[in-house]
Amino acid sequence: MGLFDWLIRKKVSFPLEDSSLEDFLPRIQTLARPAWHLRKTDQSTFSRLGGQPLAPPRFEWPMWNERPLPFLAQLNLTEAKSADSLLPQSGCLYFFFDQEAEDQEEFGAWRVIHHEEAFADMAAVTPPGGLGRKSIFSEVPLAFKNITSYPAWDETCLVSLKLNQAQWNSYAELGGSCYDDKPLHQLGGWAQPVQNSNMEIECQQARALRDETEILQGDELEKAAQEWMLLFQLDTDEAAKMMWGDGGMLYFWIRKEDLRSRNFAEVWMIMQYC
Repeated sequence: MGLFDWLIRKKVSFPLEDSSLEDFLPRIQTLARPAWHLRKTDQSTFSRLGGQPLAPPRFEWPMWNERPLPFLAQLNLTEAKSADSLLPQSGCLYFFFDQEAEDQEEFGAWRVIHHEEAFADMAAVTPPGGLGRKSIFSEVPLAFKNITSYPAWDETCLVSLKLNQAQWNSYAELGGSCYDDKPLHQLGGWAQPVQNSNMEIECQQARALRDETEILQGDELEKAAQEWMLLFQLDTDEAAKMMWGDGGMLYFWIRKEDLRSRNFAEVWMIMQYC
């Protein structure tokens, strides 16, 4: 689904006045966040969807309920260097998720692993037995493109601007043009939701339930939710034979504190689809 297709699906109503987006651009630009769009390339690259992961000799394939987790992607973080990014400036990230898990939102049905080992020491790892054919995805080499990402239509910071129909149309063009109609695989930046934009709150509440800690409400919940950020967004991708629900996406979220300390064991994942 396109970046702003939800505007139509949600049947959002707009003011009838017609005016340019120009007056709002200074404010919109302050909301923008840098991100990396990961797009299919014909070149051979370390970063990829599916296939066999390239991993160091001591790599242990992650398991969940005595089953191997399907491998989704590996990303070379040296291609995502940025002075204002909390991401590690070296090494690689591996993403795993079992779509066939009985409870897809149960902590442990996904895994994110960070390795700092030299790429020269890595070799292809054969998936262990127990993975069904639908859980082994086709290899798709990925290239990084630096983009500017913008908040979704229902983010509070954008709703407060009270854009009219013509301005929303211009905003949709502004936000969606960088993806060039390619799958919305993205590292960092604003999430592009299929359903709604309150995923940070969902992550905060889910983690509190898991840890049996206080369930926050009101301003305290909003403040805690602001500590969560999008790590990786994985779109449905025909080339990789990946389908999340009905053309949906996976969203991997992490608290800034955990990212600073390289604690990828605390990543939370949400799947949204139509």
